[in-house]
Parts: sequence; C-alpha cells; structure tokens
Amino acid sequence: MSTPIPVSLTSQLVTRISFDYAITLLTEEGVELRLETQFTFTEPDSEPIVIDPERPDAAALKVLGLLHKVIRAFDVAESGSLVLAVEGGSGIR
Repeated sequence: MSTPIPVSLTSQLVTRISFDYAITLLTEEGVELRLETQFTFTEPDSEPIVIDPERPDAAALKVLGLLHKVIRAFDVAESGSLVLAVEGGSGIR
C-alpha cells in the first residue's frame, strides 16, 4: 500500500542508507524513504539501471552514491510513483 509523504525532502541531506528487503534512505531531519519495489537508478553519463530491493545485486551498491548528498528534487504522484534527484544529477524514479 502506498502512503503519501506529507513532508518535502527537497534540500535535505541523505545521512543513512540501509539494505534489508528494501532500500531505506534516511534524511538529516529523520525522514525515512523506504523503497520496497523495483525502481530505476540514474546517474549522469550512464545508462539507467533497474534495482530490485528484494534481490539486491552489485548494481544496488550504486545507491550508496546518494549518501551525504542533498536532495534537489522530490515528488510522489498519487499513483505512488516517485522521482528523487540529488546534487550531482543522480536519482531514483
């Protein structure tokens, strides 16, 4: 079930990333963003890659590149799809 996030993550620093059966991002203000389904990770000058949090492989380690980065854009649609971009151009969709 998808729940709208009532706060804006824009301008917050990603301070922790954890892996279990999901990938969770924690921001400096204590907001957790838990990714439980497949998502696409993008980086400048690289092909987008699909990551499955329930079956992380070496590609999932790229998500660690979001650590200590400031979130520059964040949006969650009513459908539950999200877009997150950090300084430097990497992101999740």
